[in-house]
Order: sequence, then C-alpha cells, then structure tokens
Amino acid sequence: MSAYTIACLGKGGTGKTLVSTMIGRIARDAGLRALLIDADPCMGLTVNCGLTGIRTVADAREEIIESVRRIKPDTPEWETRDIVAFLLSQTLVEKDGLAFIAMGQSQSLGCYCSLNSLLRRMIATIVDRFDIVVIDAEAGIEQVNRQVVERVDQALFLADGSQRAVQTCILLRDTVAKIPMMANCRMNVLFNRVPAVPETHRQTLEQAGLPVIGFLPPDDAVSAADADQGALHGLPAGAVTYRRLSAILGEIGAVKPAPSDDFR
Repeated sequence: MSAYTIACLGKGGTGKTLVSTMIGRIARDAGLRALLIDADPCMGLTVNCGLTGIRTVADAREEIIESVRRIKPDTPEWETRDIVAFLLSQTLVEKDGLAFIAMGQSQSLGCYCSLNSLLRRMIATIVDRFDIVVIDAEAGIEQVNRQVVERVDQALFLADGSQRAVQTCILLRDTVAKIPMMANCRMNVLFNRVPAVPETHRQTLEQAGLPVIGFLPPDDAVSAADADQGALHGLPAGAVTYRRLSAILGEIGAVKPAPSDDFR
C-alpha cells in the first residue's frame, strides 16, 4: 500500500515547517513510519530538527550527472540504476524515529528529463517504505511533484489571520488544480497561531471550495520548543498544538485520532 502523502503549503511565515514537523512526530508516536521531505532550498525543516550538513537530493543529482557523463554509451541500464540508487540512499537520514530527505537546490543547467524521470522512480522506491510522507513545500509543490512523489493525497494550506494568507490559499488551489498528479487530492485550510478562525476568512475560503479543517492557537509550548533548535519534534504530547493537530489528522484519515478538545 502506498504511503499517505501530505503537502503543507502556504505563504511564508504561516508555520508550514512547524506543522510538517509535528505531523511527523504525531505519526511516529502512533507507530507509523514517517518520512519528512524538506523542499525548502534553505532546508528549514531539517535544520529545525537539528540536522545540518546532510547530503541533499540536489547533491546526489549533481554527482549522478557527473557519473552518467563518464559512463560508456553501451553501459547496461541496471548499472546506471545502481549508481542512482546508491547515491540516493545517502540522502536518507534518520533521527529520533523519523526519516528525512532534503531536496536542496540543483546547480546544473540543461535538460535532464530522462535523469529526472529515473530519479523520481528511484525516490518512489524509498517513499514506498513509509506509511506517511510529509512535504514541507516551501520550494513550490510543482517542483516537488516532478521530482519526488507520484501523487499527493492531502494538500494542507496553512494560513494565519491575514487576508494575504487567505488569498495565497486560493492561488495555491488554482496551482494544485493544474497538476495532474494532484488532481484527486483533498484540499483543506488549517489556520495557525490564531485564537479562532475569522468568520469572514472562513466564508471566503469555503466559497472558493476550500474547507477550513481547524485552527492551532498560540502555544507557549511551541514558542519554547521553537527557541531550542531541534526541539519541535519533541514537543510534549500534552501541548495544545499536539492534541489539536492529532485530532485534525484523524479527521482527514492520516493518523488515528487522539482525544482532543474542540478544534474547529
């Protein structure tokens, strides 16, 4: 069975990295094998989880390009696949029961369509080892979709209380609708760091076909953990963010729900 894939999207500063990290933590605590994919060229998610200096998919891609250039034209395809598989295996990092892949930023110019296709097929074999995959899609879901996953089950749009965040969600809806591999994904909005969902925002979003699935209020436990690099994935299970997000994940069918107060 393929992994359940969630992509966290939204304008900068709405908490995509926080939510991506917490989804991985909640899935891990529920006994699921969780893979977090960092699509931010600045690698915010992996740095946030205390991982620095790791090999990225972009690093592997550069090495693969150089290796393929040295391969003779009559080299068997399986040998190329073995090179790709070996270099990609070095991008998978595990820490505290979670697995990570960072996309990084490729430097090579030119058309490498066949290589990109092979990369995606090989990464898919890694992704299929997991129960849930979470993409922190800072770099844009189109790039991630081309390079990593065959489909996205849930597009989770993050918003704060600003009108700009609401408009960004609507623009993202239009972008997602144009991507064939996301044609059947669910799209929901999650408000973050707000005491309640502004009713005008809820109405605007729902009129645009984007149901609001809930909100995460300001949380002192998150602020404290965020100040300590690498601590977010260890946020106490009693924290309001943990409990509410657990319930939301249960509602979308990603993780078995945990008891929680009203999160809508």
